[in-house]
Amino acid sequence: MNPMFAVLALALTVVSGQRGRASNGYGAPPAAAPQPQYNQQPLAQEPQAQYGQQAQASSLSESQHGGDHQGLDWLLESVPGQPGTDYPIYADASQFDFDCNGQTQGYYADPAAQCQAFHVCLETDQPGVLRAESFLCPNGTIFNQEYLICDWWFNFDCSQAQSLYSVNDQIEAERQQATKSQANNNNNNNYTPSNGNNNNNFNNNNNNNFGSASNNNNNYASPAQATYGGK
Repeated sequence: MNPMFAVLALALTVVSGQRGRASNGYGAPPAAAPQPQYNQQPLAQEPQAQYGQQAQASSLSESQHGGDHQGLDWLLESVPGQPGTDYPIYADASQFDFDCNGQTQGYYADPAAQCQAFHVCLETDQPGVLRAESFLCPNGTIFNQEYLICDWWFNFDCSQAQSLYSVNDQIEAERQQATKSQANNNNNNNYTPSNGNNNNNFNNNNNNNFGSASNNNNNYASPAQATYGGK
């Protein structure tokens, strides 16, 4: 046989056998599907919430707001009227003087400060001499002389303050009356006993002294002995 024909016959035989195995399900397993290639580069990290920094920022914001509580922005937003025009916004009460001479103890709004400042007249070591201590009501408020409190500026007419100074006179009169009544009560509660020799001291000889008469009345003689028979 020609060698060429032998090689061709062998090749045909091999190809026929492979086809037979494939039709019977016994062929070579298919090549594995390529696995997806994930991005190996690291993902950008999202910024983590910094709770400490957030709390610090929140606290700082609150402190700044609190520090601006008496500022013009707060007044414009919270208090009706124009600061410095409709109501005073002084920063120091020491610039206003007040003479307590001729006044009674108490509280006095200062019209010179548009009633934002008020003065307290207090006793001193010298009788009849009073000293003054000065204070400021918060911005947006003035001293209400009728009720003796810091009130919203639109609740009190400062021009009426001096006519209401007599409120302190009424309070002082009531205080003195209460002091006098207390003194009278103390005097009434102090009991002084009367002369004991005349009222409460009984004469022992006349009333409570049980002397010899008691002995005569209450001393019983021994009974006579009974005798039997002879004398």
